[in-house]
Amino acid sequence: MAYTVAFDVYNRVQLELGRVFEKLKYAPRVIQERLAQALDYIMVVVNRSMEKARSGSVQRSMREIASSALQDALTVFSES
Repeated sequence: MAYTVAFDVYNRVQLELGRVFEKLKYAPRVIQERLAQALDYIMVVVNRSMEKARSGSVQRSMREIASSALQDALTVFSES
């Protein structure tokens, strides 16, 4: 389930950041590197959130986990 949520978030991030990167006219190689970093980051964030939810220490729905991961990723990767 974590992979499904992570890839859903990644697809949304890819759409948003892709627009930004194209406007800024980054080289395709740079765009691919940044998107790969975003995917790695999202996978870690979603996996940690899922582990916390499974352990029962934090009660969160999949939608909350996805929304939080999306917001975190856009904050981190839109600034750099």
